[in-house]
Amino acid sequence: SCTQCPVNSNTTVIGSASVSDCQCNVGYYMDLAQYVCISCGPKQTTSSTGSTSSSSCYCLGNYYRDANGYCTCPAGNYIDSNNDCKTCPYNSYSTSINSSSCVQCQPGFRTSSKTS
Repeated sequence: SCTQCPVNSNTTVIGSASVSDCQCNVGYYMDLAQYVCISCGPKQTTSSTGSTSSSSCYCLGNYYRDANGYCTCPAGNYIDSNNDCKTCPYNSYSTSINSSSCVQCQPGFRTSSKTS
């Protein structure tokens, strides 16, 4: 009888004969010691199916990986209502990571670039 692939994985051909033929879906990587698919985590994905290492995971959009391995929205950006990390518009700024909004410059001041 056939055995199912691990959760969040599939084979790419008919007639596979081994669990090693199972490939993790996009957004997961295979723990080759245990043959389980592990999620890359929030705001992260992989470029294709079949990843076998956490190093295949990358942050989405403008998010970047911090020292703890989490994807955060850097200063100069804000998280919009769709949970996307967006660059602050001209003449506004944010000074902290994961900011929910940008601050308008005071009258008579402006930013020197789009990312501030």
